[in-house]
Amino acid sequence: MQAVKTIHCRKCKKPLDVPYWSGREFCDVHRPANPYKRRYTDEQVVEAMRRGGRNSNNGGFANNPQLAREAGRKGGMASRRGPKV
Repeated sequence: MQAVKTIHCRKCKKPLDVPYWSGREFCDVHRPANPYKRRYTDEQVVEAMRRGGRNSNNGGFANNPQLAREAGRKGGMASRRGPKV
């Protein structure tokens, strides 16, 4: 009869009650909440987030403050709350 191989959490070293071929590395307490951090290494996650931040520079009022001012004026005129007292 072969001995059963026990795997442990990589952070707290607590034994996990799963077969060694399951691929689990952490207990439920230390398991990453972000699914991307479960699938990829930290370097891959950081690089993917860096690319996303670098590519998202064209949204909203960031490039056109005059458009933001005009939209705020229109929204204020349409408001039903009235001026602050």
